[in-house]
Amino acid sequence: MSLLNVSHLTVSTASGRDLVKDITFALDVGEKLGIIGESGSGKTLTSYAILGLLAENLHATGSATFAERELIGAPEKEVAPLRGDRISIVFQEPLTALNPLKRVGKQVDEVMLLHGTADKATAAQRTKDLFAECSLPERAYEAFPHELSGGQRQRALIAMAVANNPDLLICDEPTTALDVTVQQQIVDLISRLTEQRGTAVLFISHDIGLVSHVCDSLIVMKDGHLVEKGATSTLISSPAHPYTAGLVAATDLTARDENGEFYTVSTADTYVPGVKKGVSAAPTETATAVTETAETESAETAASTHGPAPIIVAENVSKVFTSKKLFHPAVENTALSDVSLTVTQGMQLGIVGESGSGKSTFLRLLSGLITPTSGTITLHGKPVDPRTVGRSVQMVFQDPRGSLDPRMTVGRSIAEPGDVSRARVEEVLAEVGLDPSAADKYPHEFSGGQRQRISIARALSVHPEVLLADEAVSALDVSVRAQILNLLQRLSREYGLTTVFVSHDLGVIHEICSDVAVFQGGRIVERGSSDAVYTNPQHAYTQQLLDSRLTLTTS
Repeated sequence: MSLLNVSHLTVSTASGRDLVKDITFALDVGEKLGIIGESGSGKTLTSYAILGLLAENLHATGSATFAERELIGAPEKEVAPLRGDRISIVFQEPLTALNPLKRVGKQVDEVMLLHGTADKATAAQRTKDLFAECSLPERAYEAFPHELSGGQRQRALIAMAVANNPDLLICDEPTTALDVTVQQQIVDLISRLTEQRGTAVLFISHDIGLVSHVCDSLIVMKDGHLVEKGATSTLISSPAHPYTAGLVAATDLTARDENGEFYTVSTADTYVPGVKKGVSAAPTETATAVTETAETESAETAASTHGPAPIIVAENVSKVFTSKKLFHPAVENTALSDVSLTVTQGMQLGIVGESGSGKSTFLRLLSGLITPTSGTITLHGKPVDPRTVGRSVQMVFQDPRGSLDPRMTVGRSIAEPGDVSRARVEEVLAEVGLDPSAADKYPHEFSGGQRQRISIARALSVHPEVLLADEAVSALDVSVRAQILNLLQRLSREYGLTTVFVSHDLGVIHEICSDVAVFQGGRIVERGSSDAVYTNPQHAYTQQLLDSRLTLTTS
C-alpha cells in the first residue's frame, strides 16, 4: 500500500471553475516524486488540497489518503496533528512563512515542542544541529527573520520542516531563491533524509533540471491537468507530450533556435540539445581569468586606457552596515571590502556569487541607492549623485511585486523615473511585449513574468546608458526566464545598453554576458571573460559554483 494515494483530485472555486482537474497519482514510502509545470499549472494547489490548506473560497473533491487515512474533507482536528509531524511542507516564500516578531531558532523549537517530540533543551540543541546541517551561521538561532538573507530564511524553513523526521516531506519550490551551491546542499539533504529515514518526498518545482537530480519519477501539470507522468529519465530524454518537450528545451540554455534566441515552450518544435542554431561561432578564447584584486585592477586600468571608454569606475569601495539595538553595542557587518571594478561602454558584465557575497550591495552602490563607507564610485568621471544618476543608470530588481507600487497604475509606475509622456509609456510597453492598454491596469493583474516585463519597461523609459539587473530571472519559470533573457538581450542591442547582470548561476552568466566578476565574502576573487572563467576557472570558489550547477540529467 502506498504512503500517499491521490485519486481524481479536483480543486474548484465557489463559482464552479476547476483550477485542478482529476489528478491521480501515488507516492510510496521513501519515493521521491516531482511535480513540475509553470506558474498557474496547479502544482501548489494540489499540495495545499492534500494538507487541507486551501483558501475558504476553494473546494476539493476526490480522494487523498495518507497512511490509509482520508485527508480530503477530514475535520481540521484530525489533519492538524499530522502537519509538522508526519507531514511537513517547505513553503516557497520564507518571509511570509516565518513570524517576523519571533526569533528564528525559537520558531523551529516550537515545532518540536508543540508535537511533543522534544523537551525545551533538546529542541534547542536539535535546532542548532539542523541549522549547521543547512549551512546556517550560529547567529541565525537568535536572529529575527529580517536579519537573515532570503536564502538563509529558506534554509531555516527547511530545518523546521525536517525537525520531526516526517514520513512525507512536501517541498513547494524550496530552492527557488537559493544559490547554486546551497541548492546542491539542499538537494543532498533531501536525498539523505529519504535514504536514512525512509522519508517520502513530493517535490514541486518549475525547474525540471533541478528536479531531475532529486526525483525518481515526475508528474507534469499544465493548466490544472496532469499531461504526463513517468520515470524522470524517460520524461527528459523522450518526452511524449509537447509541453514536457517545451519545458526541457527552455531549461537548456546551451541551445538556441534559428533566430539565435533561447528556446521557450512555444518555440521548442525544432529543439536540438546543446545546439546553437542561429549563433555564429565565437572566436577561440585564449585569455585566462585573473584572480586577486591587484591583478584585476591592473587589467581594468589597461582596459580603460586602450579599450572602450569607462562609464562607471569603482575604486577601493567598501561598505559597512551598522546594526544598532537598544541596550546593546552596535554591530558592524562588512558587505563589501576594497572592491575595484570598471564598467566600460557596451560591456555585458555578469556578477556572480552566493547570498551575502556583496553582489546586490554593489549594484545598489552603482545605482546610487546607498553610498560607500570608503572608496569612490564615478559615473563618466564624476562622483555618483543619487539625485541624477537615474537619468543614466536604471535597475531591474529580483522581485517585481515588491518594486512596483500596488497602488499605482502600470503607466504611472513606468513614467515615474523621468516623468515621461504617455506615448513613451505605451512605446516601452510594446517593446517588452505587452499591450499598451496595460498602462491602465495595476500590478496585481499580471503574472510574475509580465510584472518583470513591466519592471524592464520602467527602467528603459528614460533611455538609460546602463541597465542593472539584480537576479532578474532567478524566481521565474524556465520558459518565462528564457523569454526575459531573450528580451533583455534584444533590448540591449537595440538601445546600445551597457548591462550589469547579477546572478547566483554562473551558467546563466556565461550564456548572456561577455565578462564576469566572481564575488565571495564581499571581495572579487576572480575576473575575466565569461568564456575564460567558465572553461578555465582559476579560483577554487569559482570551480565550486560550476560544480554545484544542477543541469538536466537522465541518470
